[in-house]
Amino acid sequence: MGSKTNARVKVLSLMALTAIFTAGCSGDNASSNDANSPGGSSPGNENPPAQENTPPVAAFAMPSSSLLGGVVELDASASYDADNDTLSYQWELIKPDTSSSQLSADKQTAGFTPDVTGDYVVRLVVSDGASQTVISKTVHVLKAPDAYAIKIESASDAAQSDVPFTFAYVFKPGEFAADKAFSLTFKDSSQVVDLQTDVKATHSDGSIRHAVFSGTLASIGPRQTLTGSMAPRNADSRPAPVSLDALLNGSWNADFTVTVNGEVYSANAKDLLRQSATQWLAGPVANEWYAQGALKNSANEEHDQLSALFYVRVYGDLEHIRFGVVAENGWAFGDHPRNITYDSVIRQNTLELDRQTGLNHLRHARWSKFFWSDNEPAISISHNPQYLIATGAVPNFDPTLIENVSETKLDWYEQQWRDTQVTVAVDDNGYIVPVGSGGHEFTYNKIGPMGLGLAHPQMPTTGARPDIGPLPTWAAMYLLSQDQRAKLAAVQMGSQAGSYSIHYRDRLTGKPVSVDAYPYASTIWDKNLTKNPDTGEFENIARCDSDKISDCVLPYRADASHQPSLAYVPYLVTGDHLYLEELQFWANYNFIMLNPHYRGFSAGYFERAMQDRAQAWSMRTLAHAAYITPDADPFKNYFHSKLLGNIAKYNEKYLTAPPNGYGAMIPNYSYPTASPWMDDFFTWSLSAVVDLGYAEAADLLKWKAKFPIQRMGLGTDNGDDYCWIFASAYHLLAAPDKDSDMFASIAEVYQNTNGRDIPYGGAFDDKGTECGSIEQAEALGLQQGEMIGYSSSPAGFPSNLQIALAAAADSGADKGREAWEKFMARPVKPDYSAAPNYAIVPRY
Repeated sequence: MGSKTNARVKVLSLMALTAIFTAGCSGDNASSNDANSPGGSSPGNENPPAQENTPPVAAFAMPSSSLLGGVVELDASASYDADNDTLSYQWELIKPDTSSSQLSADKQTAGFTPDVTGDYVVRLVVSDGASQTVISKTVHVLKAPDAYAIKIESASDAAQSDVPFTFAYVFKPGEFAADKAFSLTFKDSSQVVDLQTDVKATHSDGSIRHAVFSGTLASIGPRQTLTGSMAPRNADSRPAPVSLDALLNGSWNADFTVTVNGEVYSANAKDLLRQSATQWLAGPVANEWYAQGALKNSANEEHDQLSALFYVRVYGDLEHIRFGVVAENGWAFGDHPRNITYDSVIRQNTLELDRQTGLNHLRHARWSKFFWSDNEPAISISHNPQYLIATGAVPNFDPTLIENVSETKLDWYEQQWRDTQVTVAVDDNGYIVPVGSGGHEFTYNKIGPMGLGLAHPQMPTTGARPDIGPLPTWAAMYLLSQDQRAKLAAVQMGSQAGSYSIHYRDRLTGKPVSVDAYPYASTIWDKNLTKNPDTGEFENIARCDSDKISDCVLPYRADASHQPSLAYVPYLVTGDHLYLEELQFWANYNFIMLNPHYRGFSAGYFERAMQDRAQAWSMRTLAHAAYITPDADPFKNYFHSKLLGNIAKYNEKYLTAPPNGYGAMIPNYSYPTASPWMDDFFTWSLSAVVDLGYAEAADLLKWKAKFPIQRMGLGTDNGDDYCWIFASAYHLLAAPDKDSDMFASIAEVYQNTNGRDIPYGGAFDDKGTECGSIEQAEALGLQQGEMIGYSSSPAGFPSNLQIALAAAADSGADKGREAWEKFMARPVKPDYSAAPNYAIVPRY
């Protein structure tokens, strides 16, 4: 960007270009000297008293931002004089130091062609001969960046105008200062949209990490796609045009009403906003507030479990209002938490927008609906996938898949994301049974309240699934394709995630229950383990004590071992607070689900009480929450400190006195047998933590990288220590028995697993053949060089290994890159185009 303008005196003496023009205004304000004219004077009459002059009103139109090389047009025809005096116009251009632009003017209009980027100030003096009025405006002259940031695509067959939009973006460290503003410039278009910037999170150097941007398109044609680049500029100090009072005093309102056992409870948007509004977006384009409160009956008595959360986003001067209702059955520590069946209605003023009949709202779950006060803009927004990946905020998916994923799979997402009734049946303990077999049956709209969308109702179910991995398949497909069919599923899954019973909201804070405030808080079945000796209170937050099984039984079960990332990507790209809270609920659930004595109470440690894979996915989700939670959110430091605490705990466990020389975790629950694929998940999760800026995990990652590297037959003095064909084994024997220390070397692991009957099974047998030989392939029933464990499957064990080897290649560990290259040279590989959740490659 060009340099700032000089001091005022210098600008006037060296750079001001002035043009003065006089123009007659319509009408004649001269008084007549004719005696017969009305108001005229005649001989012998006194002159009338002189009237006080009214200063002219100066006004001119000018874009607030413009592209370099384009003409900036100025129009002062809106200026006027109340006395109808003849006006003169004096234009002045104050430009950056290096600019040679010349101002040309013709009475009420003027213009110039900027030749450098920067801020140009236009000063207009309007005079009526007796007094003058001066106004100034600034135009930000921008150069469109080479790389695009977003694409805005019309989904309508008709032209649209005055189109509001909001999206979020994540940035690399040091790229933009937090006080920068942005304008959206479009390829092959002169349209420039000034964006409102709501910075949410910053990097350690103070630069923008994550921000929410809002703007208004003047127009977009039928099915038109606008490719936009985000050009930084100096921020304007403009007040927000709409205050909360303006919204509250306006005609718009919304309410949510439920009928439970014949009794009506309701919540009103304005009432809750008056009581406890929190502002989420603030500026000249979009202002958003949210507020939550209990549902109340006609006697003003609160329902003991049900509450409503309203989101209200106002664009411009109340021209467009986007609002949402979140229904929650999620207060923590309440008496008798239970499933509640009700009828509900959402209304905008008197207009009914949504009705649910006989909805069984599961305990500690929530659902949401969003609406527009007028027609919802028919547009879709896509991001630059290369840039998103380069920030480190998302995994380094194979770039050859960008805009090259399966079209059939994208069509499948479109077909799946439709209203469909799904019935789940469970026994008294919440385990799946066949529908119609006498179990408790729950029927929901798959993409509606209490529906799960594409997620599995029973997370603990074993086996490869599309929701398991660094990110779910639908999120990976969306990030790579930026296709709206995948985006609809990927983003809306952040809403459907609310159907799992993991939402524990503290009435006192309005936030998820904190293990800092409640160090014994837990969902563990044994209530006695949750008694806080300091307060004498039980901090079990999910115990359903009803005598009616139907009050307590749930059709869905969550866990950490198979937990997908459901809300991180939705929040990353939309900036919707709903998804931020959903992410926070899940990150916090991974503390709450544990025995508080095992997690170190408020410390929130994962290493002792979780399966290896559970530790992996819990570290991933915690890192996401710590990374993306806004700086001003009190849970920012909460998640940040818990993540650092876990890293320190792992460093102490594995680096202070390493349990082995090959980088393997001490397996929980299956010792002495290790599951290398679970271990690979954890190795990848550490690389994600490092990519998100937590260098404290780098040494641990480097140590963990030894395990996938040495299983590829590299990184030891003897290349025969481990045959890489079996690097993707299901199980390995890591110690002689459950009471012994782990084997010291990878060679011992191989020797004691190969051809042996090990605890939990899953060993391999090389049949005494040479590693990678034709004889070995024939003995295994594979192609020569094919790895065991379903090599052609995108969810096979070699695919699980791939994410760990990619992490190892980036870790700086010895032989990491060679191990990756050896792995990629294998002859049998999966097609990731329809399931890219493990299609991760090194960043180097």
